[in-house]
Amino acid sequence: MSTSREVEHLNDAFHVLLLRLNLARLDLWSDKLAGIGYLDLHAMSFAESKPDHTLAEMREHLQVPQSTLTSLIDRLEKRGLVRRSIHPTDRRSYLVELTDKGVEVQQEHHRVERLLMRKILDALPNASERTQFVELFRKIVAKL
Repeated sequence: MSTSREVEHLNDAFHVLLLRLNLARLDLWSDKLAGIGYLDLHAMSFAESKPDHTLAEMREHLQVPQSTLTSLIDRLEKRGLVRRSIHPTDRRSYLVELTDKGVEVQQEHHRVERLLMRKILDALPNASERTQFVELFRKIVAKL
């Protein structure tokens, strides 16, 4: 069981990390990501990695209400990043696919992610520390 002091230290360190990496402002890392939020990027990543999945499956994956998903997809469509289409085997369902512009944004998103991850890992100069950090982080994610 974690102590309140451990929680406090982790919270402080986590906030410093987010601030130093400017994760709330991805446009500082790339002009192509200006105005695109994390939830937008997660939806686009889902569409990229699971092109045959329905909007209902995306909503479940993102764990957002239907109204939020509808607004999100509308916003991405208006920006020309995704397009909706009727599911080929279930005409009551829709698919979301990336447009060419959406693919470009996703490629930039991946580039920025790799840059951020390198920056984090480079803070640990020892290879065994980096390996341990990655394994511990994966363990945390698996438990959440």
